[in-house]
Amino acid sequence: MRYEFGPFRLDSVRHALLREGQRVPLHAKALDLLLLIVQHHGSPLSKEELVNRLWGVGVIVTDNNFNVTLRAARRALGDSARDSQYILTTSEGYCFVASVKELQDEEPKLDETSARFQETASQRVVRPHRGSPLKVESPFGGHRFYVLSACLFYASLYGVALLSEVAYQFDRYGPTALRITPLVVCWIFLTSVSGLTVDWRWTLKGRSNALALSALIFLVAAAILFVALRLFLPASPITEATFQTYTAQAAYLKDICYFFPLVLLFLITPFHFVIAMQRELSSRQDCLAFGLLTGDRSSVAPKGSIYFRTWVMGCILVLLVAYFLIARARLLDNLSPGPYINLFEQLIHLRLILYFGLAVQCFAWYYRALNELKRQYLATAPP
Repeated sequence: MRYEFGPFRLDSVRHALLREGQRVPLHAKALDLLLLIVQHHGSPLSKEELVNRLWGVGVIVTDNNFNVTLRAARRALGDSARDSQYILTTSEGYCFVASVKELQDEEPKLDETSARFQETASQRVVRPHRGSPLKVESPFGGHRFYVLSACLFYASLYGVALLSEVAYQFDRYGPTALRITPLVVCWIFLTSVSGLTVDWRWTLKGRSNALALSALIFLVAAAILFVALRLFLPASPITEATFQTYTAQAAYLKDICYFFPLVLLFLITPFHFVIAMQRELSSRQDCLAFGLLTGDRSSVAPKGSIYFRTWVMGCILVLLVAYFLIARARLLDNLSPGPYINLFEQLIHLRLILYFGLAVQCFAWYYRALNELKRQYLATAPP
């Protein structure tokens, strides 16, 4: 059965909402709600009746879940509760008030061979392919190379930071620092990979605290490293400048305070959101979170995840670049002459390259991952 109203056509067979022939993105539960209200156009349906028919009798559905689904249906029609042209809220419930034209579908009968061919073609259309959200069960959700390379970038930051904090007295601390640096890089790399592994596995199990646990692993690993390096780094300034510099221990702690927020905002949180979305989109068709990828503000992120819009991350990245360029210029302009000043400056430049290299890599991956999720979901959704 097809229903036409205004510029819209609602197809119950194809399970699709079309506007002037173009499909309107809408998750399955909102589409079911719209279809049910349209089928009873002119007659109000109570909230309880809608919940019982859509979710099942006895199923507990929160007001927020119901309202999000209803808002998604209204938004697809360009409708709202205040200015209702289609779905009107009354004292008796919800009523579809627009004029509806019902059209019967006339499907030609297929012989056995044609029917078998159509079924095979349908299966071929919805079969997941490379990059599909169903790859969530692959290691790191199919993003293994990205995870390993990003963790290596992050670990390298700690190693370069250690060398830069002792560079001004490299003849005294350099030989020991060169022996310690590989251990520092290995420790941060392994713990970072472990943190994202825990996030991936716990998210697959549907645990809402996976993001918090992953971030805690990163934080604890950095804290343990700092405690261990206090045995090596002196509690006195090493870098010499015209202004008062930090002690080596305090300077390395400051470095950690720069590194951890970066990895939290650009690596941990976006990675968790992508994995959570892969799980949601793979497990059910009525994913309320899908609207986030199409700009639907009534959609909600998967439980326990945080959705960063790409433009927000881009603005943060621009602000970080501006801040660190100013801070670097101030530092280099006020350095005191020394035999290892060139080494110090080169290490500072390398640290900035790694820092922003990690940020740019994470941003680019996140942008591609969101687009791939949207493309694959639309490609594998029922026609």
